[in-house]
Amino acid sequence: MITKEQALKIMKKSKIAIISSVVITVSLVFTGCNQAEKVSYNLSQQADSFNIFRQLTVTSLVTGDNLFQMRGKMSIQPKDNRLEIIVENDMNQYIILKCGFRMKLKA
Repeated sequence: MITKEQALKIMKKSKIAIISSVVITVSLVFTGCNQAEKVSYNLSQQADSFNIFRQLTVTSLVTGDNLFQMRGKMSIQPKDNRLEIIVENDMNQYIILKCGFRMKLKA
């Protein structure tokens, strides 16, 4: 049979175990979010610096047809429900395209 003192020691140990597991879980969750945010930010910076090949497809929301598609090194900036695309060509020249479509941005 367990005495009252032994029961209190067991409860104290289990409380410490529960609290420490909660602290570890919370710290892992926040570390994962910070890591994902860093990766996302770094990829965006690399793409906007023309270091990553991207693909852009514009699809009609009415018909579902692809209106146009681009592949290459480009910076894509949404501005006022429109796209401003800066493209780097093979001769390291930059071309600015402004798409005046009403659009819905997809992540």
